[in-house]
Amino acid sequence: MEYSVQEGGSITGVLKVLLEDGSSFFIAADILRDNPRPESAEDLEAMAAETAARKKALDLLARRDHGRGELRIKLLQREFDPAAADRALDWIAGKGYLDDERFARRWVEERLRKHPEGPTALEAGLRGKGLPADVIRRVLAGLSDGERREALCRAREKLARKYDDPARLRTALMRRGFGYGDFRLLEEED
Repeated sequence: MEYSVQEGGSITGVLKVLLEDGSSFFIAADILRDNPRPESAEDLEAMAAETAARKKALDLLARRDHGRGELRIKLLQREFDPAAADRALDWIAGKGYLDDERFARRWVEERLRKHPEGPTALEAGLRGKGLPADVIRRVLAGLSDGERREALCRAREKLARKYDDPARLRTALMRRGFGYGDFRLLEEED
């Protein structure tokens, strides 16, 4: 298979690969460098798919931080090949742009600040983001008693405006993911 390579125009780090039949692919220079002699147009298509998946994933990360599972789902929803998506995510993680534990910690901190919840609700939210169980466990285990107590106090303060009956307030707090262990933290304080 014969082809020629040109600079990718305005896209830095991307090369344009032209086949003799007139078709072309945009491929990241490092992907082409690591696979110097692709054997078929299908090989070039796979490299172009990985390049496109990298670009889309980086675009999504530029808007906000994501966990790997959540980002993978978004790529698959946009009909990227699963293998290309996985290779792209591996590359992005290798660059340090994708870190599940960092994302989970930031997500929990933000959630506790804006919408205080208990560990059960936080765990469900992190699972919904596609994060691995071991990452969720480590991040939630890293919450101090003080952080949990503060979240419970803030949630109680918000919900007390709506529920004046202590039993209904406690039920509402439990729906927000707080459990009996969290309530004991408050009792220890009182």
